[in-house]
Order: sequence, then structure tokens, then C-alpha cells
Amino acid sequence: LRGFCRRTGEVIVAPTYHAVKRFGEGLAAVSRERGGLWGFIDVSGKMVIEPKYKSARWFSQGLAAVNIDGQFGFIDKAGQVKIAPQYANAGVFHDGKCWVETASGTCGFIDTTGKMVIEAKFEKAGNFADGLAPVKNQGRWGFIDAAGKMVIDAQYDDVGNADIRCHDAESFVDGRATVKIDGKWGIIDTTGNVVVPCEHEFIQSFAGGLTVLKGPQGNYFIDTAGNKVDTPVAP
Repeated sequence: LRGFCRRTGEVIVAPTYHAVKRFGEGLAAVSRERGGLWGFIDVSGKMVIEPKYKSARWFSQGLAAVNIDGQFGFIDKAGQVKIAPQYANAGVFHDGKCWVETASGTCGFIDTTGKMVIEAKFEKAGNFADGLAPVKNQGRWGFIDAAGKMVIDAQYDDVGNADIRCHDAESFVDGRATVKIDGKWGIIDTTGNVVVPCEHEFIQSFAGGLTVLKGPQGNYFIDTAGNKVDTPVAP
């Protein structure tokens, strides 16, 4: 079972849930049982939006995507529907935009009013971060800016945290994104410059300015400049 604790280890919400999402704007999506409905609790553990959704994302910019009868729409923190359920899938708002998958299977971006502001013409898409969002076109991932312009060419087999299975995550963290070419992972910056070449079996997303990667010489940490950091890593 899962609950929540502070960074000090102090438990603030007892582990009574089968699944939880991260807190966003004071609320977290939770589900009590496998395959159960999702609701939202506050930081005291009180259920403030009753479990009635098939799935849910976390709140950002006052809205959260929820699955109502098989389609995604958006609710506010009072549980009121603000953008009607109409999408096959949806992400999380960042910089005033959120990716959505239409009934036809294409992905675009809406604003907080529900207006489609970047045309739904991509095979897949991910959340904005650092002014960029990953999109998949003709089987390859690249990055667009807030105007929908492709600023890092679609050339990658995969992009860390951009896969449709990871709806809530950001692709860029600390100004770095993990990318995959020919089965190997590397790291780029927001201009598309290579920080770490695509020659590693695995790379985690950055956290606190560090990430761990797995290469021919084992696991080790690097910083955002790509420099190895002498900190022990479990094999």
C-alpha cells in the first residue's frame, strides 16, 4: 500500500492506497484498489474529490485531466468539469498548454479554455518543460516550441519521459532530456546540442542536478554538464 511522507520521513498520509499520483497544487490523485476509481485527497489525507474517475493526472494551473466514461476531460479543484470529456488521452498543463489525443488518434495541444492552439497532427506528444514539448512524427521524436514550430528535428527513436505511458512527466529536467538512437541513450540540452552521446544502455532523468547512467563500465552519476561525479551507485 502507498501513502505520503515528508522528505524527513514523517508520514503525513498513511499508506492505505493501492496507487497514488504526485501532489499538484495541494491535491493528489489516489485509488484504493487495483483497477479502482480515482479521487483526490488534500495534504491532510482528506478526500476532497470523491473517487469516480477511471484514471486521473495531477493538478497543474488549476486543472487536472480525468477519465470520465472512457474519455478525458479536465476538472478544477472543486471537482467541476471545465473542459468536457472528449479526448482519448491527455497530459498535464505546463506553460498554459496540455497535450491531448483526439478520437482520431492524433495529438495536439490545448490551452486552459480547451481551445486547440497547436494543431493535432502528431503521432504522440508529451508535456511542455523549459519551453519545449516532445512530439512524434513519422516514427521519430523531436521537440516543438510554444508556437508549435519544430526546433529540434524529429530524429530520435524515443525520448525519456515522453512515451505515452508516462503521461505526467516532463521530458526536460534541469535543462536536459534523455534521447535514444539505435537502442542507446544519450542526453541533449534545450538547443539540441549533445551533452552525453547516445551510447548508454540506460539513463535516468535528472534530479537535483544529477542523473545515473549505465554504460560499458557500469553505473555512475553525471552532472548536467556531462561530467562524472564520484558518488557510489548500486550495480
